[in-house]
Amino acid sequence: EKVTAINPKTARAYSNMGNAYGIMGQLEMERGQDPSAPLTKAIACFQRAAALNPSHSSAYINLGLARLAMAKYERAVGAKPASQIEMAIQNCEEALIIKPDSIPALTGLAQGLQEKAERELERGADASTTERRARSVIEKVLRAAPDNPDGFLLLGNLEFLEAKVKESRLGSPEAPLRGAERDLARSVQLQPQSPEPHLALEELYAWRAEWKRKGGKACEREIQKGLSEGKAALALNPVQAEAVALEGALRLSLARSSTNPAARKEAARQAAAAIERAISMNPFLERRYKPLLEEARRLASAR
Repeated sequence: EKVTAINPKTARAYSNMGNAYGIMGQLEMERGQDPSAPLTKAIACFQRAAALNPSHSSAYINLGLARLAMAKYERAVGAKPASQIEMAIQNCEEALIIKPDSIPALTGLAQGLQEKAERELERGADASTTERRARSVIEKVLRAAPDNPDGFLLLGNLEFLEAKVKESRLGSPEAPLRGAERDLARSVQLQPQSPEPHLALEELYAWRAEWKRKGGKACEREIQKGLSEGKAALALNPVQAEAVALEGALRLSLARSSTNPAARKEAARQAAAAIERAISMNPFLERRYKPLLEEARRLASAR
């Protein structure tokens, strides 16, 4: 801020200040605190940097990422994030006009398109066009950088989304689930110190376990693999509340599938404890996991 006060036309200073505000917003989001103030400042800083230096592609990329972070917050509190997602996509496209082969701009664009496709699926809309475009962008990333871990993470998440689409249309999600599992495992190999691909695998196994359980199939393998991935994510980031919440979801699936009353109650008790802990770590998770918590408590107290 001192640099911008001395020279208000310093684009780099605004970019650096935007990065600092963006980090503050991300940390507050992880703690379950309102990140809108620092994220709003980050967006304003990146907008100013882009205005001062329109050929600076990083300003547009960071602007898009800040908008996606704001969209994540809006979704967590039940607001509609569509406008932030659309603007983030536009920002990354602007960066690609300046630097067409920018890997950060391509991965940011793919992330925005994936968020858009997920919101379309939630509304019951046709997400196929957005999915195809996201896949095309991710494939471009992996052609340019075949060992890019974010590319495999994005591709795995996109295939997981395609599995959900197939299941919603009464088709089998197994093929895209296998592809998602393969690509997320590759991301783990390429970035062993990142909790994100472990977290993505934990969520995949939690979803697959419930899909198999509802179909009358054994789901213990998926539950154990999911718990293992969650443990790996927490070893790398002990304050990753989402990993704890997913542990609760996995243990609830174990309780639902158990035919032994005592084992069912114990699994439900552990599920409730994990979800309660996750919500205490990050209150934003309550909106998504409260129904699971209530069910776990009912099963744990059943006679």
